[in-house]
Amino acid sequence: MTRIFSGLAIVMICLATCLQAAPAQAQAADRNPVIFVHGYGGAASDVSAIKPNLIAEGYADGDIYSLDFANDIRNEDVAAKLSTLVDQVRASSGAAKVDLIGFSMGGLSSRYYLKNLGGDAKVGHFASIAGPNHGTSQASFCFIITSDPACPQMAPGSSFLNALNSGDETPGSTAYATWVSTCDNVINPPTSTPLAGAENHTTAGCFTHIETLQSPEVAKGVAEFFGGAGTTPPPTSSNLALNKAATGSTACASSERPAKAVNGSVSGGNSDKFCSSGNAGWLQVDLGATKEIEKLVVKHAQSGGEPAHYNTRAFTIAVSDDGRAWRTVTTVTANAEGTSSHPVTVSGRYVRLNVTASVQSGAPWPATRIYELEVIGR
Repeated sequence: MTRIFSGLAIVMICLATCLQAAPAQAQAADRNPVIFVHGYGGAASDVSAIKPNLIAEGYADGDIYSLDFANDIRNEDVAAKLSTLVDQVRASSGAAKVDLIGFSMGGLSSRYYLKNLGGDAKVGHFASIAGPNHGTSQASFCFIITSDPACPQMAPGSSFLNALNSGDETPGSTAYATWVSTCDNVINPPTSTPLAGAENHTTAGCFTHIETLQSPEVAKGVAEFFGGAGTTPPPTSSNLALNKAATGSTACASSERPAKAVNGSVSGGNSDKFCSSGNAGWLQVDLGATKEIEKLVVKHAQSGGEPAHYNTRAFTIAVSDDGRAWRTVTTVTANAEGTSSHPVTVSGRYVRLNVTASVQSGAPWPATRIYELEVIGR
């Protein structure tokens, strides 16, 4: 399949190279480090296809990092490697967040990281360049040519893509954008690339798969989207509930109080959640002032590493201006996901999650288990 997807390559410098000191070229204070994720059949050095154009747009060499991985692992495993690299780059650079570019299949593993591994809290912007976000017919023949597990994950209708695209295609507070050429010779059809809720771009030029990544037009668009071309980025949405005052029903333990659901973390083990015993519970967050709310994200038991049968099955979310009169904006009766996203258009100061079925049918130990309640807006 490397033969078919030779164009799926390109993107990224190895970690050892990228952690070298940056040149003296000044960086904008609000610019995040950039991490590239290459495509199927590619390597970290493939970043050379876009890196010079990003530097021409004002980036410094040392602010561009790259993930390397082999063809014989799944996108889920690539996402785990990306999670490690993001944390390393944040630690070494001192940046609170990074920006991601996923080329071709690299966009799928990046999206899995954002949706399922808590990446949305650490990534400001994500750009998918020539990504098979809804599958490419090229991958329908993977089983004939290769035993690599990632290749058939790109086939239209694969279980991986069905899960990745279920619910909100652009979850969390990360800003999403895509670029694709109508002349792409690998992504078939090119309409596979756009994502619901993203800034979707079709190139003016007629580019092949690799040429799309090499294009100065695309690099300029990505740099502007990231806020890295000397422009002032527009106000972005954020998690308004982060570290705000939270109350709720009686906690399972003193270490599992409501504040754990707004601390921005899902990685601290079983005690890094709000837990309330029984088949119903409630959680309320005071945003401190009336805010414009665009999306509500609930991270259930599975997002913190617990079994899927403990994911909240049924709940409502309501909004209030004064904490007394409530307006229900989301009603869910059959959730099974570890993270559920709920686009809304509403304003309010208080957000309340009311659980009506705390676990999946037949699951033992009913209890409300909420690792994070995110209120995305501005």
